[in-house]
Amino acid sequence: DTGIQVKDLDRKIIAEMIMNLGDQKLKEQWENGEIRYHRHPESRAPTARGRPLKVFLNTQADRDLLLGHIRRQKPAMLRSFPHSFARRDYTREELVADRDLRERAGILNAAEDQLKYVVRDFEICTLATPRPLPKRPQTKPQNPNA
Repeated sequence: DTGIQVKDLDRKIIAEMIMNLGDQKLKEQWENGEIRYHRHPESRAPTARGRPLKVFLNTQADRDLLLGHIRRQKPAMLRSFPHSFARRDYTREELVADRDLRERAGILNAAEDQLKYVVRDFEICTLATPRPLPKRPQTKPQNPNA
């Protein structure tokens, strides 16, 4: 997928979230170009994991309103991405804690040989219906003689 396709999809996803919420103030902010967004980081290697879509709203109350809506009713355009989720930006300390919990969940999943544990809101949660562990693509080792 090209950068243009990703940006177009991002715009459609955000528009769907805002329009489905039905909040007139957010609709006007969207239509007036006051809601900014971008992928972080801006670009990635073809084999890299997905990049978060960062959305910047005018107030914390607007952010909380949109996040609450997304968590209650995942937009149709995101339902085909089962691992997508919405959360606010974390502080540096929260990022460290989140990574630590994800590492612990990964160790638990490896011991179970299935995706049974996930991290949400600084807690390790148990999935009601565990799934097989996702397969990571094999990368060819670099040939040092090439």
